[in-house]
Amino acid sequence: MTAQTLGNLHEHTANTIIARWLNTVGRGWTAAGDRTRTMAGSTERPDIIVSEGGRMPVVIECEYDDQTRPAIGDARRRLGRTLVNESRPFTEVIAVGIAAAGKNDSDEQFLRRLERN
Repeated sequence: MTAQTLGNLHEHTANTIIARWLNTVGRGWTAAGDRTRTMAGSTERPDIIVSEGGRMPVVIECEYDDQTRPAIGDARRRLGRTLVNESRPFTEVIAVGIAAAGKNDSDEQFLRRLERN
């Protein structure tokens, strides 16, 4: 995903807020809006990586849109890929479309929108 600022909320900030929220609603996993780890053989970075001890990590791809199609394209490209220095490929990828209305939210407003929805 190419980082963009849409309205007030940068896409990376939205990913970070989503990852933090995921960490509050589940047990046993760690979600991170990871902007440092790249996919093997490219410079692409997954939006969010969810890890759980002893299990394959899951990638969540997020895009601002009224439809999930852009996120689905990113998600499909991640299936079967690995992160640099990892040996197991991704077998689970989730595509998340973020309502275009959220792009004008502040960080706090976006978190409230996420909690409501």
